[in-house]
Amino acid sequence: MRSKKLWKAGTVGLATAASALTLGAVTTPAHAAAPSPTVHAQGAWHTFKNGHQSHKPTTSWHGSYYTRPNGVRIIQVNARCWGNDSTLKVRLRYSNSRVGIRTAKSGHWACDGRYRTVRIHNAGGELYWPDFHVDHKHTIEYWMQYYK
Repeated sequence: MRSKKLWKAGTVGLATAASALTLGAVTTPAHAAAPSPTVHAQGAWHTFKNGHQSHKPTTSWHGSYYTRPNGVRIIQVNARCWGNDSTLKVRLRYSNSRVGIRTAKSGHWACDGRYRTVRIHNAGGELYWPDFHVDHKHTIEYWMQYYK
């Protein structure tokens, strides 16, 4: 009785292995390994050069200016501050030759040490920078990123 169980288990294992080898040979021909020319690489978040900065305790500050790289449509600023007695107000501002200086998007949240994000999806300006305002003096940390 024991030898029949081993024999049955062995045949199932051999049959499964044989079918896997057969299917593998059929589904993966040698010419299918090359990627098609219509496949695009997936984008990733990149921090602007000198895009991660912090400032000593202050109530108002604007970050550095960043030029939007060609083809970039999504830009965001991540910011945080510490001290639960204040609210951080963040404006993502831009400038271009047609409209001048405008606010693309803004947000506000408590200074609880967690970073929050202000993001735009249809970036078209030439120059971007963040503005920060806090009720009381606090350290502000931010980083500007783009998706490409």
